[in-house]
Amino acid sequence: MCFPAPSRLLAFVLAALLAPCAAHAQAGPAPYPLSAYARPAGLVALPDGRRIELRCEGSGGPTVVLSAGLGFWSLHWRHVQPLVARRVRVCAADRAGFGHSDPPAAAQALFETAGDLHAALHAAGIPGPYVLVGHSVGGIEMRMFAARWPDEVAAMVLVDTSIERQEAAMAEVAPGIAAEDAAWEKTLRACEAAARAGPIVPGSPLADDCMLPLPEGAPAELSAIWPRLTTGPMLFASELRILAGMEQAGPFDTARLDLGDKPLIVLSAGIDPPVSPGLKAESDAFSLVWRRRHQQLALMSRRGVERLVPGSDHRSFLTEPGAVVAAVDEVLAMLRRR
Repeated sequence: MCFPAPSRLLAFVLAALLAPCAAHAQAGPAPYPLSAYARPAGLVALPDGRRIELRCEGSGGPTVVLSAGLGFWSLHWRHVQPLVARRVRVCAADRAGFGHSDPPAAAQALFETAGDLHAALHAAGIPGPYVLVGHSVGGIEMRMFAARWPDEVAAMVLVDTSIERQEAAMAEVAPGIAAEDAAWEKTLRACEAAARAGPIVPGSPLADDCMLPLPEGAPAELSAIWPRLTTGPMLFASELRILAGMEQAGPFDTARLDLGDKPLIVLSAGIDPPVSPGLKAESDAFSLVWRRRHQQLALMSRRGVERLVPGSDHRSFLTEPGAVVAAVDEVLAMLRRR
């Protein structure tokens, strides 16, 4: 059973606290086993000495780069990555402080995590231009990557991407839901404080609120290190900074991004997240804003398209991984036809 997040913004942005669901059956390779994520597969040293986990599979170009939503990491692409790896090389990254990557010295905003991703790809000797695939806040992160290094981007797929200045948009049309989200951010701050005081482990105070649920069927070696992988203090600090940074233009105004004629597909979830009783009208109003913004994002490219995925909720890489893979295949085919 899948349990919904407490409010709409959490479903869109803080999806890390949703319990995992089984993916729909897909033709092709089975998902990578959970045991594969009990240890790093490709730690890459950055110039400042920190290491970023860059899990790469497959061969051939252009390289596809996967960036997941807030709180998620490379493990959550395990249904998508093996399918894409049949076609080209595909790399899934863990942000600093998430998964197996070293924590940053200070909380990071998305333009900084995009910089880490760029540095890790170059340190690993993986040349661009890349096909960037970003889910949720990873969609903004990939737009920041493209704004900063446009010549290193071949195409883009945005998977139910977050939108710039999202909380402001929500407060305008859905103030009740926005108030619930403000309360949740207070919980995140409590999680950060608890993590700084000592490890958050099952059964400890705030564990249920702070710890990402362990995937069903996780082996003992992954279960043993799960709290360390998902509750580091810099993880919570960066989540809070990312949320705050989404409300500002920052050094790279992704709302003005121009991709020219580079292939672009924007996937929108067809299933809205549940909301508290009495907030359905607000949720419907924000859904219209969400979809309209996605349609506007598709206009970043002369070959951009926005597409609804009827059977998908916000976590498309789990609920409809085939739709994500099909979008990647489509932009790859468009590149071959150029």
